[in-house]
Amino acid sequence: MITQVKDFVSTIVEDVRTTTFVTGRVSSGKWLSGAPYFFHGTPIEINNILSKVRKGKQKFPAVFLFEPISTGENDDRMNNIGASPQLQLYFMNDWKGQQSWDTDDHYTNIIDDMDSLKREFIKKLKQNKNVLDVSSYSTVRHAKWGLFFNNEGNKTPVFNEMLSGVELNITVDIDKIIDGCNLFDEYNF
Repeated sequence: MITQVKDFVSTIVEDVRTTTFVTGRVSSGKWLSGAPYFFHGTPIEINNILSKVRKGKQKFPAVFLFEPISTGENDDRMNNIGASPQLQLYFMNDWKGQQSWDTDDHYTNIIDDMDSLKREFIKKLKQNKNVLDVSSYSTVRHAKWGLFFNNEGNKTPVFNEMLSGVELNITVDIDKIIDGCNLFDEYNF
């Protein structure tokens, strides 16, 4: 099931990637530096993957899907909802070389665009025929994303990268029947 959820999210990100960046603009009307890349795994695994990307090779903006993914499953034959994964996604961009930026600069140059990208992602989720509901989610905007310590703020970066952007916590109700196959049919377990 987790592989299916990861593949599903990857497909939605690819849809956002092609539709949003063919025109080169997000809904704010601003140009972005490129289509979002997609990485998934635990924070440590994603950091390892990012560290292996060759120097000079583009890896941002990026969408991160954190794992493990908690997924409510429903085998009630009378209910159309097959799974309800609780997704923790991050829409991030690099601010390396911009150490003089203040919080407003992070919002203007990165966070607002990543929020537009997040809204495009939610729009694509709602348009997907296999999604039954995406009515509840929360957003956290991060300037200089890092580990937050009480009232001291971000003290340590999450990755070996300097990132700002938007965190999306969302539960997606996915239809039991996808492309004619019952995800929870006894033969598919």
